[in-house]
Amino acid sequence: MDKLQELRALAPWHQKLPLHGGVYTTDGNRASYEDPNAQNVSVVDAEKFQEFLLKFFPEGLKGKRFLDVGCNGGAYCIVAHQMGAGFALGFDPREHWIKQANYLKNYFNVSDEHLRFELGTIDSILPEAGSFDVTIFKGVFYHLPFPVESLLRLCASTKDFILIDSAVRNDIPEDCMAPKIESTTRLMSGVDGLSWYPGGAALFKKILRWAGFPYVKVTNTIKNSRPHEKREKNSNVSIGRIRLVASRKKEMLEGMKVLDD
Repeated sequence: MDKLQELRALAPWHQKLPLHGGVYTTDGNRASYEDPNAQNVSVVDAEKFQEFLLKFFPEGLKGKRFLDVGCNGGAYCIVAHQMGAGFALGFDPREHWIKQANYLKNYFNVSDEHLRFELGTIDSILPEAGSFDVTIFKGVFYHLPFPVESLLRLCASTKDFILIDSAVRNDIPEDCMAPKIESTTRLMSGVDGLSWYPGGAALFKKILRWAGFPYVKVTNTIKNSRPHEKREKNSNVSIGRIRLVASRKKEMLEGMKVLDD
């Protein structure tokens, strides 16, 4: 089986990562899939994510412990490893994504000592995982039944830096949350059914600062997010997206071009 056949067998891919010979993981994607659970899988660029991390870690991640919560296909952990992370751990509750992640781990020939992917959740993985210097909490908060508790647990296990990227409701107060019921089988949904949309940055800032991350910056907001996040039956519901970074150290976020202080 050649490389493209292997990628197609593992598709659809959400994370676009360059492989050797000018091939990308997402080259294995098709325009559509018969399985409705595999429809509407958006694509994010892992190289752009690396560019984002370099703004905060211009000398790379040398020796740091890196955690990706809901790691999807594992591309961000691969990026962290390539940036010099001493150890990267990614976990996700969907076997589809973990199969992709382990494919990439084997493709780049990375040992368990430096990189590991696990099938599981915050409840099953975090208690035995230890602490991390950098935690990525991207595209997960709004898929959880207990998102605030989950975020607090991640803060407790993170030493220096945490990134949060979440869909938000534009039509509720920023420091509130709204419940939603979502599919438990779609690849781009959570696995619990019950989940919560946050209202915006104010909610995250209060939680993060209480949890010992006093320095919080909003780095990006999107008023109208991608179509796969617009599945609410009520047409008045407006879904956007927000990205924040938080640190225990003021100097880590100083001088960054961000949207607020």
